[in-house]
Amino acid sequence: MSTDSPPQASRIARYGLIIAAAALVFALLGSRDDTVALPQEVAQVVAEHPASIVLVTHHVAYRALREHPSFATRPVALLSSWPPSSLVVSYDEAPQRFEDADMKSVITQDDWVVWEPATLTTLPLFDLASVETIDAKNHVAPCPRDDAGFARCGEPDWMRPGLRDVEVDGTHTTCTWAHPLPDKRLRVSYPQVRPRDDKGRTLTLLTGLRDSSVGTGAPVEVSARLGDDVLNHTHRDSRGWQALPLPSANQDLPLTLEISSPNPGRRHFCYRFEYR
Repeated sequence: MSTDSPPQASRIARYGLIIAAAALVFALLGSRDDTVALPQEVAQVVAEHPASIVLVTHHVAYRALREHPSFATRPVALLSSWPPSSLVVSYDEAPQRFEDADMKSVITQDDWVVWEPATLTTLPLFDLASVETIDAKNHVAPCPRDDAGFARCGEPDWMRPGLRDVEVDGTHTTCTWAHPLPDKRLRVSYPQVRPRDDKGRTLTLLTGLRDSSVGTGAPVEVSARLGDDVLNHTHRDSRGWQALPLPSANQDLPLTLEISSPNPGRRHFCYRFEYR
């Protein structure tokens, strides 16, 4: 015979119903298309492609690649800029915007399409970079990525480095937003970059301030380490892009940028790369 009093037994019954309902909700959520498997033919095409990173347009595709054994160590990231600069795996998405960007369908199966850009970029890709902050005591803290690919170095939006559209010298350009942080250095590390392209041009760092933020007088300091070489660059408080040619080399090398400012207020700073 139960020793529970009627009110206690009633509470236990209610708790049991709540737990059962929660289990049903989680079971229904778990049965959504989040667990769609990557078709083997699609996986083979992607695995054999030389792209340095695979971009995906949907969390379903991201999970499918991450759970596939062929991509345990392959860099995979959510698409965060347009047009894409690397191979793209799309799931259940209209093809028009890819076709408008002159991308070619490599394989189509069911709701999956693998898209290839006309040219694979050899420029450093932010999707491959790690982002950290360094405080005055040299304590290093990683900045985890959010679902849109931005690095969360703080709660305000301006403390999240990533690809954005920024107006520099009267023209809107996609660049890597890297606003200096109060009392910290921002460090962005690219695992391997190509210092020279196939035409012999040198990788060049271009830095800029959003036009509307120019005028406070404070510079932005950038330290660029390419392999064993370190260059220091001061971005002056003025409109337009300012260039820092990086050391030339015949092999791929790691690149690290450290960004700071003595007065980071309204230093709406971003950077991009070109071969020149």
